[in-house]
Amino acid sequence: MKTKHRLTGYIILGLVLIVVIALNFLFPGLRQLASPSFVREYLLSAGAWGYLLYIIIFLLSVPLPIPSMPLAVVGGYVFGLVLGIILTMIAAIIGASIAFFLVRRYGEPLLEKMVSKHHVLHFQHIFRQRGVNGAIIAYAVPVFPSDTLNFIMGMMKIHWPTFLLIV
Repeated sequence: MKTKHRLTGYIILGLVLIVVIALNFLFPGLRQLASPSFVREYLLSAGAWGYLLYIIIFLLSVPLPIPSMPLAVVGGYVFGLVLGIILTMIAAIIGASIAFFLVRRYGEPLLEKMVSKHHVLHFQHIFRQRGVNGAIIAYAVPVFPSDTLNFIMGMMKIHWPTFLLIV
């Protein structure tokens, strides 16, 4: 089952790459999106909409295989250190809560699709041994990607306010 799931992911990734390459040839103006200075100026010129757009892009890192750490760095580059941290924290908390509640709502079938069984078993063991402190340590020391932790913690017997404190 995992092999089929990975194969599907690779096929989707391949199709996305083909579409991006095709769009690059069809619309040469899209190349400027690869320029950090263009992206920075675009987001800053959008005002409050730029903040919202950044948060939405950050939220896409939850279900998609996009690492959130480079996006956090982008937030600091575009909006400055303080505002970048604030926007990144808002987006991270919203994304973590979405993952948490999705797993609470749809349970283990969703968790199995999003996280490998090995990671689930490993984190459950850590959580049984260390409790909430294990979750705090797992967030502080990047043992697992934070998105994985958000999904796994949705299955744990932990209240949402406690989850928010950990995040």
